[in-house]
Amino acid sequence: MNLLRITVWIAALAALGLAQRDADKPLYVGGGVKPPQVKYKVEPSFTDEARRAHVQGTLALSIVVDKTGTTKDIFVVNPLGFGLDERAIAAVEQWRFEPGTKNGQPVAVYADVEVTFSLGMSYDKKAEERRMDYNRAVTTLARGGMTIR
Repeated sequence: MNLLRITVWIAALAALGLAQRDADKPLYVGGGVKPPQVKYKVEPSFTDEARRAHVQGTLALSIVVDKTGTTKDIFVVNPLGFGLDERAIAAVEQWRFEPGTKNGQPVAVYADVEVTFSLGMSYDKKAEERRMDYNRAVTTLARGGMTIR
């Protein structure tokens, strides 16, 4: 009888631990989950290499905004190279958000962030959009077909 009670308690504690871990998993926006909102934003700077090569465009990042509004798990979806990816990550790590919510309570949420690097020169925006769409598709396939947004 005592062994049965101990087993039940262990099972209940394990279930509570699993429930807590599931509660901390990031959620996707939608179905009652509201997106985080930017409160504080740091703009990244150009690298000398990118400036010399006249590289400009939009870089997409997939991030997790935790319950406190801090960014975590930053992943480059649409790279630009020339050190700009690293500069964008360093800047977005400093961003702060009003966290996403579910039922009025803060929750960790997946989010996409776009960072644009511009030298003030014109560039082909349609070509840039095609490049971004292509990179999003490749990333989606690499993640086993899971949608990023």
